[in-house]
Amino acid sequence: MKLVPARCPSCGAVLSIPDGLDKAHCVYCGSLVLVRESRSNGQECKVCQGYGRIDVCRACGGSGKCSWYDASSAHGKGDIYVWAKYGTVAHCDEGQCSACEGQPSGGSLSPCPFCGGTGKCPRCLGTAKCPACRGVGVIPGPSGSDECPGCGGTGQLEGAPTKPQELSACPECGQPMVAKASFCGNCGFVNACPRCGSEWAKGSLICPWCGYKKGGRV
Repeated sequence: MKLVPARCPSCGAVLSIPDGLDKAHCVYCGSLVLVRESRSNGQECKVCQGYGRIDVCRACGGSGKCSWYDASSAHGKGDIYVWAKYGTVAHCDEGQCSACEGQPSGGSLSPCPFCGGTGKCPRCLGTAKCPACRGVGVIPGPSGSDECPGCGGTGQLEGAPTKPQELSACPECGQPMVAKASFCGNCGFVNACPRCGSEWAKGSLICPWCGYKKGGRV
């Protein structure tokens, strides 16, 4: 069965609809989607990955840090030593298991019941980053609360990339700018994507055309 892309007019979710249907219901919010009117054209925005919105990561609340926490008293009933040494709660402490303070058991005694004796947080595996958003703090979602600054909430980029203006002075700080420069050397204002050369969307951290991230690659 061939699937075609479509977009929900209510929540902005990108859907895959069987070819041949004129209408369907959104699997996220239940709204009626007229398939022929909502099929996607153009390039998918790389900032929001076609969703049109950017969600704050629900796993970490947007902090980007691992929020693992475990409370258990089951192990304390049968092993007093383990209960006395490790307690009944543990959390991620900069990537380490707080119950054993990052020290693997290594011996014949029972290993830490929370991390299994590795000394690392079992959720982020020692990275201290939220595994859901990989430390970014935001993830694309069909019912996000923030409109994507790269595509204006449409999820799609129509036509060809717009070439930026050649500025003699930075519009943010007023300082002179080097001809054809992508960034203002004084305040960091972004005029053009250094990878693809397209106009940089104001307020965006990622180029919607090629996915280049401000300050580095993605």
